[in-house]
Amino acid sequence: MGERLLRVHAFIDESKRGEYALCAVTVAAGDLTALRRQMNALRPPGHTRIHMTSVGKKLAPKNVTVVARLEATSRIYLMSSQKVNERQARGRGAGSGPDAGDEPGHRVVRSGP
Repeated sequence: MGERLLRVHAFIDESKRGEYALCAVTVAAGDLTALRRQMNALRPPGHTRIHMTSVGKKLAPKNVTVVARLEATSRIYLMSSQKVNERQARGRGAGSGPDAGDEPGHRVVRSGP
């Protein structure tokens, strides 16, 4: 009998301040609705997104604590070499580490522009 794969959603965001950083978060498909509800509760009134610069220094620690307790798995990839461009850093960061392919994605949602 074959293994039954767990369907997951992957959320990806990146930062290009200083070194290139990419964060990939996976969530079991069955937990997605509850997770979205919890994340939406963290949005400041009148905002459509959550961004640490818009929540301010008072709420940021609370948001980090809430997010850390969510039923999700996250991985952060860093690329600090100054000799590669953004496209090369993306290729070397995500999908190339020892955990690449550990969790098959059902749908990948890229955050940001």
